[in-house]
Amino acid sequence: MRRNLSRLVISGLALVGFALSQTAIAADKKEKPKLPERPVLEDFRKEAKPGQPCGGTGADSARRQSIEGVAYGVVIDPALDIFLNEIKDRLLKVSPLPGCAIKVHVIPQEHFAAAAAADGGIFLPMGLLRDLKNEDEIAAVLAHEVAHVLKNHHKSDSFLKSQQSMLKFGGMAMGAFSAVQQFSGTAPPIDGQTSLNIAEAVYAVSENVIAPNWTSGQEDEADLLGADLFIAAGYNKAAIGSMMAKLEDWEKKIAKREVAQEKFVQASMQANSMAMVGAASSAMTAPSAASVGGLMARLAPSAISSIAKSGKGEDHRPVSERKADVIQYLGAFYRTSPRPALGAAQWDKQRGLPVFSRYTSASKARQLMESGQLDQAAKLAMEGISGPTANHTYTRLAMYEVAKRQGRPDAATHIDAILRGPQPPIAGYRYAAADAIKTGSLPVAASFVDEANRRYDTPVSFIPEAIRLYQQTGNIEKIQPLLARCQMKGDKATYAVCQSAATGGAPVQTGQPQQPAATNPMQGILGIPGGFLGRR
Repeated sequence: MRRNLSRLVISGLALVGFALSQTAIAADKKEKPKLPERPVLEDFRKEAKPGQPCGGTGADSARRQSIEGVAYGVVIDPALDIFLNEIKDRLLKVSPLPGCAIKVHVIPQEHFAAAAAADGGIFLPMGLLRDLKNEDEIAAVLAHEVAHVLKNHHKSDSFLKSQQSMLKFGGMAMGAFSAVQQFSGTAPPIDGQTSLNIAEAVYAVSENVIAPNWTSGQEDEADLLGADLFIAAGYNKAAIGSMMAKLEDWEKKIAKREVAQEKFVQASMQANSMAMVGAASSAMTAPSAASVGGLMARLAPSAISSIAKSGKGEDHRPVSERKADVIQYLGAFYRTSPRPALGAAQWDKQRGLPVFSRYTSASKARQLMESGQLDQAAKLAMEGISGPTANHTYTRLAMYEVAKRQGRPDAATHIDAILRGPQPPIAGYRYAAADAIKTGSLPVAASFVDEANRRYDTPVSFIPEAIRLYQQTGNIEKIQPLLARCQMKGDKATYAVCQSAATGGAPVQTGQPQQPAATNPMQGILGIPGGFLGRR
């Protein structure tokens, strides 16, 4: 055990060092694009072929929202879905490919980054929608994402290269997160904010795998073609500027957060290097679940975040520059275009729907919980699960987290409500298994993993956690098939994580699947309390 713990410490420190070295490599500055001679849409009309493959059902990328990263799933609200997809249809109607299959989904995340996937799925986070003031600003966002799909940017060499890069770095991130999962139940406990940082960092990787960062050229093209579609669809061009101004403000907030994070990383890794070395030395010389867990928990968020950044490939131009170029473009080709009234009335009606107020309450509840204001958090969390959002994953998880922090015995009922829903995400099964482990109901915990694997066809990202649980419950016969699937479906880094889970943390050098280590059912990988599936 001491030997395996030491290896994990070395691996964690090496991972952090690699990640930080990667982000230190500066990308080349991109030149300012030239103003085109005519609207981009005119050339696109000539090159587009009627009936050419475009988009898809969006079902696969929507399903992945229930599997990868934080796995909250999509927001289910038919009225909101109809409203947003009608805007998308209005934009597509004026394009050369009006039959392109695109589906708009809402996700519960609080960030501001919309995303377009290769299968035609477009994802708008609640944080973004909450900030937009009218239909025209929504159309400005959707026009940009629709342009990415119409231009088949997902099929470009640069995209494929970015995809492979993110898969590689995603596997390494899983390795860092895996080490934390293995020891997350030990003393001293990992605080809620650190756990949240780790989860968000891993989500950043998985989100980029779904829709990796575009090249600057692709972003510029989507900006201009999106503006063309926006104007052709009869929206007010002023909304493009106001939307991009909000995006610019959000980018500045992110930049400040990254600067603060970088200062924290540097303070931890340089100014306090002796303390870090001391912690590592302690974990090396006297390895224990507590010493390794504490060290890895504090290293992993920075390492995973750095990996996510290092896999982006090339820096985007600042939104301020892109906004200036779009305004110049609009002035050159659409100076005299009509300025219809902004579509605020319908959007105000949509924002008055319960889904917005309930998700806002759930989001604020989580913030208050992290600051220790549990009574206020519980009140808002209860608001989140009232009415039509009673069984939504995000609102129920917020209620569950607050109830667990309060030590309430009914906390598990909120996970039960999620699993009774029509589309329970993997997050629900993970929490359910965690509760079963805590009560010693290991066969029940294993059944939750079985059900998650059946529903989602055993996703690679879930295999290490499934292996650990099967180790603990004595279901050794289920591990070998999982290892084989991990090797077949995952990359080398991901497979190494699966092997580590099966062998008690000791990395395996051979390329062939290994027989899992024989262990006491109660003393497998999760015999050290913890894991992504919870604590004993």
